Amino acid sequence: MPGLGVAAALREAPEVAAVYGLGYGPYDACLNRDDLFDGGFRIPPNLEGPALVDWLAALRRTAAIDAVLPCLDFEVPTYAAVAARLADAGVATLLPEPAALSRVSKIAIASGRMRRDWGAFYLPATRRAGSADALRHAVSRLGLPVTIKANGTDTAIAHTAAEAGAIWHAMTGRGVRDILVQTFIHGDEFALAGVCDAGHRLVASTAIKKLLACERGKTWAARTVELPALTAAVAEFLAARWWRGPFELEFIRDSFSERFALLECNPRFPAWIGLSAALATNLPRVAVLAAHGLPVPAPKPPGDGIFTRNCRERPVTPLAIATFANTGVVRHARA
Repeated sequence: MPGLGVAAALREAPEVAAVYGLGYGPYDACLNRDDLFDGGFRIPPNLEGPALVDWLAALRRTAAIDAVLPCLDFEVPTYAAVAARLADAGVATLLPEPAALSRVSKIAIASGRMRRDWGAFYLPATRRAGSADALRHAVSRLGLPVTIKANGTDTAIAHTAAEAGAIWHAMTGRGVRDILVQTFIHGDEFALAGVCDAGHRLVASTAIKKLLACERGKTWAARTVELPALTAAVAEFLAARWWRGPFELEFIRDSFSERFALLECNPRFPAWIGLSAALATNLPRVAVLAAHGLPVPAPKPPGDGIFTRNCRERPVTPLAIATFANTGVVRHARA
């Protein structure tokens, strides 16, 4: 849930007067996390295009919202498509153009048409597997073991051709269309999150080494690290894609070659982004300032600390849930 980390970081930003959550249902965090949010608003179903602009413009008049940070993958293209109209309505964003989004997609990275070697990191060999024959060809070309990837976090490792076939059939049975087969790389996992400004320049970033992940690959524990060579290469990579806005790039450092391999490009902040406010440069704050065209603070070296994810139980009354379900609005009284 990246929104929680973003909200926690924005709470530390002196320029931010209030933080509101835009949710989809009565169990979203903005309803019950009164320590992070001043309130929340339910987004109407299938809201996009001019209707989304009109809704946010009306919200701006009632809640003085002047910037939006989409925190979910599917939200980024929706808001990016109307970024210019939102700016005209007084709502700032810092989002990539649709063409830039397509240039960091899994399919684009697997296409083989882009530069593979970026000095400090490289793009591992990847093949598309739209059919069983394509899967067999990919496994034959790449060699075993392989990593098989589908949408989102659906990833599995196959050590035999039969295992690869079983994984592929299981994924297609769930309705998955775009399946990728990638050379398996053994090593420690890292991630680098940051912000590119309107000029496609990397203005701030934080890198972590993952210490613990759940079965879906989500980061549950990590520590900050300094990776200047990788950061410089990422800046060049994103500038070549004309990137604008928040991002997270995920890597594995090959235990044999000691080189970083790029695994994922995410077009938004990760769930661990609150760590940046606590131990390094507050990246959500940087994104808000850059969205408004304001100067951003100079990056600072990360502090020595470890991020761990935990579960926190928050009591919510049935009346609060019913009120949010009926009105689509919740407001928290903050000191």
